[in-house]
Amino acid sequence: MLAGLVAVQACAGAVGIATGAVDFGPRVTAMLPFGSSLLAAVALVIVVAGPMTVATWCAITGHPRTGPAMAVAGTLLIGWIVVQVAVIQAFSWLQPAMGAAGVVVLVFGMAHSLRRLDRWMYRGGRPNRLARFLNRSFATVATAGLLPHRMATLAVTGRRTGRTITFPVVVADLAGERYLVSMLGEGNWVRNVRAADGHAVLRHGRHGAIRLTEVEPGDRAAVLRRYLAVAPGARAHVPVDRHAPLAEFDRPVGDIPMFRIGPMDTP
Repeated sequence: MLAGLVAVQACAGAVGIATGAVDFGPRVTAMLPFGSSLLAAVALVIVVAGPMTVATWCAITGHPRTGPAMAVAGTLLIGWIVVQVAVIQAFSWLQPAMGAAGVVVLVFGMAHSLRRLDRWMYRGGRPNRLARFLNRSFATVATAGLLPHRMATLAVTGRRTGRTITFPVVVADLAGERYLVSMLGEGNWVRNVRAADGHAVLRHGRHGAIRLTEVEPGDRAAVLRRYLAVAPGARAHVPVDRHAPLAEFDRPVGDIPMFRIGPMDTP
């Protein structure tokens, strides 16, 4: 893991600085805080090696704080490189390499945190208050056509209330067809669509009446893989990696409803 490699490199660098094996020269040494190589070595351990070690341990053990630990470690590494260049004014090929490593660790941490947040918002297969608020907000913006074409709003008649219910959806395109997939399985909107015999309205800048039909079993794996490719928010809810071979998508598709989008007159 990248964080582990950075931690090892930082520890080795700290040992080298503390023992004098790494010689900065008199000019750089004079610009160190208090002119102390030992203090610089301790700072390297505290700011870089320690956080990267913690982040690596979290990732290996599957700790729930892996995302924040990675984000903090990556941010500190980037900050270390910036301070090193600005204050010490010493330059080497290792700085851009370590800076890039910091960015990668930071992005990984943020992505991991977002996946956990997404699972929390839909814990138990139902959206919590935050998820409902975000869904309403995205639905409003998608309806106005202000988001990419794959993000739209689906309007369907509620099977119990008879009122029109709207919610944001991601449209997956495959082989000239368009599809909708329920990342939460047999959700409320799926039951409403089935009760309405597939009749619904898709909104993205303009409204269009559509007919949703269940995807045939032989096509479901390919549709699911395409859906995960274009819907990052769904990946935390589907137990298969989006880069996995097509055969691996056969396992979870039985629990995931998916529909082909067709015109209203399509049976």
